[in-house]
Amino acid sequence: MKKIACPYCRDFFEYSHNVILDINYTISHEICFTELNFEIKDKGSFLNIIEKYNVFHEILPKA
Repeated sequence: MKKIACPYCRDFFEYSHNVILDINYTISHEICFTELNFEIKDKGSFLNIIEKYNVFHEILPKA
């Protein structure tokens, strides 16, 4: 599995982390996101977001 990190705090995401997906398809931790960032497209657990959007399927765990 490929690992990706939050662009603000640089910590790697864990599946259980609460994240926000903005309109540019950038994922950040919910606590790192500020109102100065782009409009929110979706929010949820990191695993939920990468399962929901095809653009992230390459980082899903292999079954």
